[in-house]
Amino acid sequence: MNFRERLAARTARARKRPFDLGAELRLLAVGLFAVAAASLWLNRSQTVAPAEVAGGALVILAVFAVNVTVGLAGARRAAREQAADVVEN
Repeated sequence: MNFRERLAARTARARKRPFDLGAELRLLAVGLFAVAAASLWLNRSQTVAPAEVAGGALVILAVFAVNVTVGLAGARRAAREQAADVVEN
């Protein structure tokens, strides 16, 4: 199996995986915890401004929003395709 076939198989598996909001919320919690932990760890050697911590949290929130938007759009598209298959058959 060459690289293109492996990539196509991996992409097909990823498309079949349903969107899970619970998993996205867990990733959000882990990301925010990591920002807080990194700021506390960095604060031991130099001062960390609250704006820097807020900036890191905003990046995590932006990634979360994009993931949810893309996931919901994919779930909506899959539901539409499944409904079209049911109507045809």
